[in-house]
Amino acid sequence: MTYLPFKLFGLYAQTVQSATVTNTTTETSIIGSGVGGLTVAPNTFEVGGSYHGKIGGVLSNQNNDDITVRIKTGTTVLA
Repeated sequence: MTYLPFKLFGLYAQTVQSATVTNTTTETSIIGSGVGGLTVAPNTFEVGGSYHGKIGGVLSNQNNDDITVRIKTGTTVLA
């Protein structure tokens, strides 16, 4: 087993507010422009390793409306 020292860095940081998504049933990305990449390099996951994502913003809806948030890789839904 290869020991890799603890690393503290981010893969991606959004630097511009994303567009407002309103009054639609079309799946729309909320990821705006930023620095870094949205791809995890091959062979970087290790036993005991993890990635942490933080999302902030304002969500609102009217009575009986649904808001669905999906985390995806390509067309595969992860969460």
